[in-house]
Amino acid sequence: CKMIRDSPRILNQTTDRINMKIENLVSLGYSISDLASFPSFLSYSPRRVKLRFLMYDWLKEHGAVEAGLALSTIIACSDKAFEKLYVKRHPSGLQVWQDLKAQISSKF
Repeated sequence: CKMIRDSPRILNQTTDRINMKIENLVSLGYSISDLASFPSFLSYSPRRVKLRFLMYDWLKEHGAVEAGLALSTIIACSDKAFEKLYVKRHPSGLQVWQDLKAQISSKF
């Protein structure tokens, strides 16, 4: 009930779509309790989630960000804020970000 109260838009989606997003969340290493604290996750597109996590993983591998950022920290900010706060922490970050955007756009 709290999740619906906090993010009523999630009710506009099919059960299959919600289940797919939950499965993706778990495959990224997050738990259902993370979803309970950030139910708006279910409102974001799979493209956005995939792009953000590909970049986040790349940044972690290159020591530019710490592991364990909150789900909302990675997903909720605008692209511009994400670039400023995280992508630009690595000298090659902007190029990788652009390459990932092009790669993801061709798949969706």
